[in-house]
Amino acid sequence: MIINPYRYSSGATGIKVGLQSWWGLEESSGNRADAHGTRTLIPSGTVGSVAARVGNGSNSSASGYLQTNAGVTPSPSIAASDFTIAGVFKTSASNYGVISRNGALAGSQRQFLVTVESGVLYFAVSVGGATNSAVVGVGSGLNDGNLHDFIAWRDTAANTINIQLDGGTPASVSFSGASTLYTAVDPGITLHGIGSGTYVAGGVADETGIWGRMLTSTERTALRNGGAWRNYAGLAGI
Repeated sequence: MIINPYRYSSGATGIKVGLQSWWGLEESSGNRADAHGTRTLIPSGTVGSVAARVGNGSNSSASGYLQTNAGVTPSPSIAASDFTIAGVFKTSASNYGVISRNGALAGSQRQFLVTVESGVLYFAVSVGGATNSAVVGVGSGLNDGNLHDFIAWRDTAANTINIQLDGGTPASVSFSGASTLYTAVDPGITLHGIGSGTYVAGGVADETGIWGRMLTSTERTALRNGGAWRNYAGLAGI
């Protein structure tokens, strides 16, 4: 396992250890606050609000997405360590749509992608930035317009990337634990698409978090909360 110093930040306990950002996405419009860190998500295009898994979630149109302010807001520290990205989504996109991404907002370069393509959920990581170095997929028919949850993570000790859909058996593929993900351009987080406004999944995002470590299987189960999922306040005590 490659150690991430964020994992041992002071003040955090339980599942919040190593948590870098959490977006509840309860706002009806405008910026979406980071409940744990400082990575405010800024809307581009039309991003509204709708009832979701826990309270409300952000609701994207065919061209709307949310992004951090790249070059101003520091990117999550995940390039050379274990990390986890988890959240709730809903999409009806028939083709390729991005659920979450950490990459250059003005180009195709990225560290990771969570996408739905032809109804399959994919998690990908990239060393060079422009192409995926490893991709793992799970599920089918996920552009069904229903809410689903995912937990995706990198395990540097096992040399794998992994993704779990709706609490099912995780899917896994090999990826070198020594590889450092793309860092040439200060990447920014986006939800619903990429920073150029392309590959927009459309639909809903809800209660999404990113950690600079791998969650344990017990933590993943607790986060899902029997399928009800959790908001930021609900992480207390896990």
